[in-house]
Amino acid sequence: MLNMHYYEDPQSREKKLTRDFVDIHQSTLCQVLGLSQGDKVVVELQKSKYGASGDVDIAVWKNPNSENQKLIGIEIKSLFLEHGGKFKSEKLLKHNKQVKALEKEGWDYVYFFDFIVTMPANNWFHPQTFEGHDNYRKTVESKYGHVVFQINAVAGKLESMAGSISHHVIQEAKALEAKNGRLKIVEAFKNFDFSFSSVIVDSI
Repeated sequence: MLNMHYYEDPQSREKKLTRDFVDIHQSTLCQVLGLSQGDKVVVELQKSKYGASGDVDIAVWKNPNSENQKLIGIEIKSLFLEHGGKFKSEKLLKHNKQVKALEKEGWDYVYFFDFIVTMPANNWFHPQTFEGHDNYRKTVESKYGHVVFQINAVAGKLESMAGSISHHVIQEAKALEAKNGRLKIVEAFKNFDFSFSSVIVDSI
């Protein structure tokens, strides 16, 4: 267990990481996006609900049903920090296609969230606390938001149960030009039943 990342499974890591982030670190999500009570968050929003293909990792309906409502689409990727500060399988441009697709579909704001997962430490003090932020090199186009998170794991415990998370806002998202698909996205949100919780996992 000491020589691997808990989120290393390529088939499920980003899905598991996204759900853990929204479930356990909602305060960090609210801080980054300026969310408040009444705003709606959907994990893995199926794009078929508004006539596109694929899914949106995190979809946010800010100020719902008001004149100032905002639609925020978020793409998530994960990156692994090895001992010595090097990233494993770093792909600097892997996120571009998905982020640009969100803009074309009609979202008001688009963010790219990149999660750096560290090697588990043997105690609560992690020797790589800020090393991932210091060595990070990815960039996005200026109109998109870009935030980097680092998850510092503790050996023998899942990231969802122990360790710390830190974030660095590289750039805030800028309002995008209105697209024809925007109204369909609003309707997709309106068709959700948010009576139980403001956070919905769409794929379940």
